[in-house]
Amino acid sequence: MKHRIPARSTLVAALSGSVLMMAACVASMTPSGTWTLERLGQQPSAPDVASLIVLESDGTVSGSGGCNRLRGHAKFSANTVSFGPMMMTRMACSGAKMTQEQMFTQALDAARHWRIEGDLLVLEDAAHSQLLTFRRS
Repeated sequence: MKHRIPARSTLVAALSGSVLMMAACVASMTPSGTWTLERLGQQPSAPDVASLIVLESDGTVSGSGGCNRLRGHAKFSANTVSFGPMMMTRMACSGAKMTQEQMFTQALDAARHWRIEGDLLVLEDAAHSQLLTFRRS
């Protein structure tokens, strides 16, 4: 006895699979995870200054500029990014920590493009100049 699968069932199964594949693609458009700063522009991150960001799939951003903690939101698409206003603590820090933190937060604000290169996340400005390079932690 042969069993036939109705065309409608086949179509529903095919569409369900397509929806799941699209959801996986959207999830991969957000570089979720913890990222530690390695380079600020073309310069290495200051020694003993731990600047990092934690990106959640819902767009939540948290982390540290090296001195103060930060929290906010970001919008990621296929290759573009925009960071919203960040709430930050207001502790005073010395020299290198404060300098790096100021440059770090300015670079986040200027970031417009992103890409993944292996275990690196690179943020670029509107002209595709490299602003920040992070390593997945």
